[in-house]
Amino acid sequence: MIFNNKKGSQQMWWIIVAAVLAILVMIFLMIWFKGTGDDAFDSIKDKVTGLNDCDNDNVADMFDKCPCKAGDAGSEIDGCPRNTKKEELETKYKCTEEELKQCKE
Repeated sequence: MIFNNKKGSQQMWWIIVAAVLAILVMIFLMIWFKGTGDDAFDSIKDKVTGLNDCDNDNVADMFDKCPCKAGDAGSEIDGCPRNTKKEELETKYKCTEEELKQCKE
């Protein structure tokens, strides 16, 4: 015996249409927020200079003890070359004015 229920099939189509529309709206919002989100976070990074990494050693300048000299992962002093002594931080590894200008560019 075949049941012919028009009301049930109409409700099912509305559910399917609503689900497809919801998925399309979610995809649109994800694409839109991705584009605007990148712009927002780039401007924050530019404003907060401590988040930059001048010497590209994966230690933010805010935490880098040697911000203009690339360091090693195994260094005891964050962001400094291996076997760096604390006494050398203010002399040997201090940034020059020219290095600081290059970092800000």
